[in-house]
Amino acid sequence: MKELFFALFFIFLSSNVFAQSTANQTQPGYLTTSGCPNGLTSCFVPYSASNPLPVTIEGGGTGTVSSVGNMDGSLTVSPTTGDVIASINYGNAGTWSALQTFGAGILDSANGAASFSPFMMTGTVFTGGNGTTTVPYFLLNPSGSTAVTTWSTLGTLFGVTAPSTFTGFLMDVRNSGGTSYLSISNGGTTTVGALNITAVPFSLAATSTQTWTGRARIQSPADGILEFNNNAATGFTRLEFGGTTSSFPALAVNGTGLEAQLADASADTTLKTSGIISGGTTFSVSGCTTVSNIVGGSTAGSFSTSTIGTCTAVITLGGITAPNGWDCAVNDRTTANLFRVSASTQTTVTLSGTSALNDVISFHCEGY
Repeated sequence: MKELFFALFFIFLSSNVFAQSTANQTQPGYLTTSGCPNGLTSCFVPYSASNPLPVTIEGGGTGTVSSVGNMDGSLTVSPTTGDVIASINYGNAGTWSALQTFGAGILDSANGAASFSPFMMTGTVFTGGNGTTTVPYFLLNPSGSTAVTTWSTLGTLFGVTAPSTFTGFLMDVRNSGGTSYLSISNGGTTTVGALNITAVPFSLAATSTQTWTGRARIQSPADGILEFNNNAATGFTRLEFGGTTSSFPALAVNGTGLEAQLADASADTTLKTSGIISGGTTFSVSGCTTVSNIVGGSTAGSFSTSTIGTCTAVITLGGITAPNGWDCAVNDRTTANLFRVSASTQTTVTLSGTSALNDVISFHCEGY
């Protein structure tokens, strides 16, 4: 009977200890093989104020933590004992030596100040790689952009790439929400509200066209040549000098010719020069028997005739057409024989007179 009592008591005691040990495992603690009650070989010991969490100390050994703090101020710890919570101290200047990723964006509300920029990048610019690796120091590279393989190996401070499906502006500079002063479209068209360049060379791409929206355009098809066009590139009206009224001159296009006009195109104006040299296709002569030694331009020149007596020479001016006809001055350089203009059309002049053998006849004409 005595043996039965001790057996039942041992079972009761073992069950109570096991239940207590199992229940304590829901609390922070640890398993140990020393100091267990009732002769148990292992048991669970919960952490408490009198039994704090052991902490491994750098350099070896263990100890206990009575309070938690932050020496460099980069963390905010509250409370400093018991169950503590540590969070980043945003009022403390920190330095990150590794790449940081911000999935929700960055909002910087700092104010500018003397010798201070709210957003400042003070590293060094990478140069000397290839067109793929020498990426800009500051690069806007939205998702969907194709990798660039032609970056300058000399380095770039500011770079922008855009997806091929993007149809907006790469940049648009405005003042206080108003008119755009400078914009660059996805196709590279640069629109400038006002351009003032001082003491800096200004270079344009060789094949570029400078266009005023809905108006004239200028391009350079070859070195030393400027081409002026209307917006449709089908012609040009005039160049005005100094203003747009009748108080200023202009050069106007008229078919294949130029006219000196008033800037408002209300009338023609004068053109002063030290002399006029006839160029273009050389005139041709018919009549006066045999004609030789033809020299000159379209509207002026000389020729020799073998006619003895009456000479009627028809001058066909070199590919030039007058609105109505021509008036000419004509001379016989060899003898004192007289010649005159006896008729004219828009493209020809008839010179009539008396000549001797091999007389040289010279003339110059003006259209009217």
